[in-house]
Amino acid sequence: MAITLTIDAIRKRAAKFAKSYENIKSEKQHDQNFMRDFCEVFGINARRIEWQYKTKTVTWVDGFIPGMLLFEMKSAGENLDEAYGQAARYIAQLKDKDLPSTVIVSDFQRIHVHQREIGERIEINLCDLPQEIDKIKFLAGYEERAIQQEQQANEAAAEKMAGLHDAIKTTGYTGKDLETYLVRLLFCLFADDTGLFGEKGLFLNYLINHTKQDGSDLHGELTALFDTLNKPDDGYLAKHPDYVGPKRLKNLAEHRRPFPYINGALLSIIRLKPPASAGQL
Repeated sequence: MAITLTIDAIRKRAAKFAKSYENIKSEKQHDQNFMRDFCEVFGINARRIEWQYKTKTVTWVDGFIPGMLLFEMKSAGENLDEAYGQAARYIAQLKDKDLPSTVIVSDFQRIHVHQREIGERIEINLCDLPQEIDKIKFLAGYEERAIQQEQQANEAAAEKMAGLHDAIKTTGYTGKDLETYLVRLLFCLFADDTGLFGEKGLFLNYLINHTKQDGSDLHGELTALFDTLNKPDDGYLAKHPDYVGPKRLKNLAEHRRPFPYINGALLSIIRLKPPASAGQL
């Protein structure tokens, strides 16, 4: 679903919608207008709604957009859990291609939005709808766009990692050494992005400002960094005076000093031996 409205525009529409139905209580007189106007709040074309949709039995669905949305309307004060149970019985009779991702049950003053695929129910009072829009903005396509963008980013990252894998392989690394090298680099990228190294961008700064542009010293600098990450810093030693093992040298290069000790097996299980051609990765 394409996004056509800003959150602010949706919120303004929701305020107008809530005002229009604040005193409505009867299902039969106003249910179709309510469903139609609710859809319009989120930019959903109300002409797509199929009214009184018939399932395999003689039962009728109040409002239905196949593959997307199902409404079950009740009069004020009726049990909305039972209304959802009724909607679920309708859904059980639908074809797979028509199954709605969202079910909305309402008695006008209360709106329950059920996301079937994740089993989540969002309860909103009509009067609070403008303030609660962020909870159901997916109806306007916002979460769908975020997921699509995340998927595209993941695919792009996977392609880059595959390229990095092949580039390292050409230097002579193979087998477990190659995979370990790649995992260590992936960890450093993750740590850099999440601030695990203490500040974001520390690893990127290390690569840009402390390795040669032609990559001739990259392997050596990375190896030195991995070794640094695998040895306790002064802060760790102060908290663990009983530590026994290799420690950082007092004359450690200044550009490696900010990196913290990573207490884990990733950097210590295998001491990578550089192949003959590993000078330039």
